[in-house]
Amino acid sequence: MFLFVSMLASMTVSAEVMFPQISDGTNEYWYYIEMQRGKAVLTLTANFAVIKTAAVDANNKDKQLWKVTQNEDGSYSITSKFVDNIQLKLLYKSGISRFRSRRNKVDTDEYKDFEIVPTTYSGAEGLEGYEIKVKGLNAADDKNYLNQNSGYGVGVELGCWKPGDPNNVLQFIAEDDMQIPDAPPAGITDITPTGIASWTPPNTHTLWYKVPAENWMFASLPIGNGQFGGTVMGGIKRDEIQFNDKTLWRGHLNGLVSHNDYGYYLDFGHLYITSSNISGDVTNYRRWLDIEEAVAGVAFTNNGIDYKREYIASYPDDVIAIRYSATGTGNINNSLILYNPNGNRPTYTMDDNTGVITFKGTVPRTSSIGNVDPESYYCQARVVVSGGAITPSPDGLTVSNADEMVVYLRGMTNFTPDNDEYIYDATQLPGRVQQCVADAEGKGYDAIKYDHIEDYKYFYNRCRLTLNNSENTKPTGQLINDYANNQAANIFLEELYFSYGRYLLISSSRGVALPNNLQGIWNNSQAWVPYWSNKPAWMSDIHSNINVQECYWPAEVTNLSELHTAFTDYIHREACERSQWRRNAKDIGEQEKGWTLTTENNIYGAGSNWMQNYTIANAWYCMHLWQHYRYTLDRDFLRDKAWPPMKSCGDYW
Repeated sequence: MFLFVSMLASMTVSAEVMFPQISDGTNEYWYYIEMQRGKAVLTLTANFAVIKTAAVDANNKDKQLWKVTQNEDGSYSITSKFVDNIQLKLLYKSGISRFRSRRNKVDTDEYKDFEIVPTTYSGAEGLEGYEIKVKGLNAADDKNYLNQNSGYGVGVELGCWKPGDPNNVLQFIAEDDMQIPDAPPAGITDITPTGIASWTPPNTHTLWYKVPAENWMFASLPIGNGQFGGTVMGGIKRDEIQFNDKTLWRGHLNGLVSHNDYGYYLDFGHLYITSSNISGDVTNYRRWLDIEEAVAGVAFTNNGIDYKREYIASYPDDVIAIRYSATGTGNINNSLILYNPNGNRPTYTMDDNTGVITFKGTVPRTSSIGNVDPESYYCQARVVVSGGAITPSPDGLTVSNADEMVVYLRGMTNFTPDNDEYIYDATQLPGRVQQCVADAEGKGYDAIKYDHIEDYKYFYNRCRLTLNNSENTKPTGQLINDYANNQAANIFLEELYFSYGRYLLISSSRGVALPNNLQGIWNNSQAWVPYWSNKPAWMSDIHSNINVQECYWPAEVTNLSELHTAFTDYIHREACERSQWRRNAKDIGEQEKGWTLTTENNIYGAGSNWMQNYTIANAWYCMHLWQHYRYTLDRDFLRDKAWPPMKSCGDYW
């Protein structure tokens, strides 16, 4: 046995997964013990008793770091770092069926010696690493392996279970190799404004409000260029712009897996802009989304200074652009922080007179047929000022005494629909993002805004619903309340709502050939731990039993045919060019011909096995192909894109 475990010390499970170095009296090697399902780490609790999993915390590392020592019989002991003279051993206490920590004294029902063996797990999630076996535990049923008990992710207690379970798999990650997750800035108390007494927006079809948003889901204002978009909260002292790209997914390829494992759409990031010179009363506040020009804005007055902020998501220039301006000179004083909810902290640097914020990382993907590369993401913001100065620090950028500030922002992934792996070479990604934001900076905000409005109006102006020629003089919240009380007298809300639906389709269905998901392109839920907590509803997936179809009902009937093709191209690709939907025909439909899909689907063609008897979605999808042809009479589309999946769907039935 001793020879076997000694040999293990130099083995690898894969090229990246290493056995921990063994500490001795001379050298100590500290590791995070990361559970591969859920990506949480073993952590001492407040009372130093039951061990739980937690997110990696740079400020709490002494309770999350462990060393491995070897005993005379070849087994291992695992000890916490904690503080200088108090090191607690990892123990399994059979009396409570949980792992815990304590000093060297051990009761008769506690086990402190372990074996560390390569995992025998071989399931669809593709997890790699080791398992920890409790040595000496009387477990005739083989339930003697460290296991995340009753779930996985943050806040889970640790018990024992059989070998090969996915909740057993762990890795020892050296202290210097661990990616410490980013953290959002601490909260602040914002100013409650006095809203403007009365206001008529320049364009009638405008959503507007007298207060900042407090709830992302119910009150933030969405902007988007069809693939990359953001939401505007409109805070006064602290402004938050949350953003997404339609392609950032933690997902599964090649097969149908459980409802909890097929993947989810991810929050890409948040830009926080905190103003240091705004204090006292704020008056004349209004926050708006002009859906005739696709421009969001905030304006207010403070200490005799009029402030204005604009937000656009440009399709021609493929960036979110944000402009801060104020009357007078030197009145823009801000700190900027970019938050990465999926991994590494950003860097803050200067490129001549431009502030640059960058973050990058990867999100794991799984496959039923073996290991697959993760998806890579990269984000950069460039900050430009007129007058004043920009100062970088490890924690952010500071803008001082500027007359105007403009931010150009883009986040991308290496997703591509053009191959079976759905990704391209990740080394090309940083250059693409950097070029995009640098080109935007070179073009300038005014030119970007002009081209953005012209591009947007090309679609928006094709169709207009006018019901009663009302002026838009009421805040949108009041308009909704009044409509509930007297629908007939407040029918302008229906006109506005119709126009807003077209705005959302234009803003979420361009660019990459992927249809809208359950939330269009907007999602502020991180969803990585644990599977029952902070996640988007229904994974913000491509839900085929009504939801994706609902997104596209306005496409043809309101003269937005080009926006339908993000969906129709996706149907053709997955039904005819990739293999999963044709495998579905055999696996869940028991048919040798054709294709079908299940209710829950991701951007990689895979999905979950939940409600897999709902296979009529393929016929419903084909109705979108036929409707697009009926409105366009495009015979090339009919021949090349519509007919092949329609014929194959007919073969299935």
